[in-house]
Formats: sequence, C-alpha cells, structure tokens
Amino acid sequence: MKHVAQIQFEFCKLAVRSWDDMTIDEQWAYLRDHPGSKKRLTAKPRSYQEQAVRSWDDMTIDEQWAYLRDHPGSKKRLTAKPRSYQEQADDIKQLDKDAEILSKN
Repeated sequence: MKHVAQIQFEFCKLAVRSWDDMTIDEQWAYLRDHPGSKKRLTAKPRSYQEQAVRSWDDMTIDEQWAYLRDHPGSKKRLTAKPRSYQEQADDIKQLDKDAEILSKN
C-alpha cells in the first residue's frame, strides 16, 4: 500500500505544477494544445548552449528525414545510418499495442 501512496504523491506533484514553474517548451506545448487560453509565455528562453544545436551528422535518420521534409529546397543529403529492421519492427509492434489500447476506449 505504501507504493500506491508514493505513486499518488508523485502524480500530485506533477499535476499541481504552477505555470511559472514550467519550462518554455512545456508552456509552448500547453498553448499549442489550448489555443483559446489566456495564459502567456512567462518562462525565460533557453540559452544558446542549452538549445544544444546539433550538427547534421549527429542527427538520427528520422531527424534528417523530418528536416528534409520541412525544407524541400535543401541541398543536404541523408548521411545517418538507417535504423535496423529490428528497430523498425519494434516501432510497429508498439504502434499496434497503442492502436489496440485506443480501440478499447
């Protein structure tokens, strides 16, 4: 029973976070999901070094695909190593599980 109380306590801590305690990314996500909200961004922007600008070669293949999709005129080419068949199969299994859970609701 003690572990249930701990889980509930951790959930409550997350549920009652104030707006000012959220990061700028969390505030952006909330405002994107709630366009009619009267809340405004109050968090400080991340510093340049916190943004962790990654080089093209450090990106995963999915990130490179997303960039190329969003920037069709780009001269960049895919250089990342493709994901293995096992990784792709694991993703499909997870999607199937998620779809099954959603269909039950």
